[in-house]
Amino acid sequence: MIYQTQAHFDSFEKFNSHPHGWDVVFSSTATANYSATLYTSVAQGVIINTGEFSSATLQRGSAPTGMRTFAVPLAQEEPFLWRGQEVVRGSTMIFPVDRELFCVNSGGLDIFTLSVEQDVVDRLLASWDLDPLAVFSEARVGRIAPASEQRFYHQLS
Repeated sequence: MIYQTQAHFDSFEKFNSHPHGWDVVFSSTATANYSATLYTSVAQGVIINTGEFSSATLQRGSAPTGMRTFAVPLAQEEPFLWRGQEVVRGSTMIFPVDRELFCVNSGGLDIFTLSVEQDVVDRLLASWDLDPLAVFSEARVGRIAPASEQRFYHQLS
């Protein structure tokens, strides 16, 4: 199955009632002027999402089951917290085995997520002599090298 969708929401209620593909609950202190846009692309074994959030948003839930998930902020006004770790532009978030999502942002956040079938990622890591269980044992926030960061953002724009 291959498909793409784009949805814009001009209210928090509409956004929160939309099926997101993740097991997640959203809340916001700024529901009156809330807007969000979601872009989703799905292909065999891969889910790509881009979310644009105009206001402060609390996200609690889980990334897709059976997949390894990575996230990169595309634009943000301020650092935000993900599972107790500060995330700034150029960070890469690696979701752990438990897939738990707990994120608080103050608004003005655009985020890119990539979920790939667990078996595919695990085989790739094993081919590099890396233990997938060690890599995904805990939530990690890493930094993209500056040259790679520029190429990455250029490709997405």
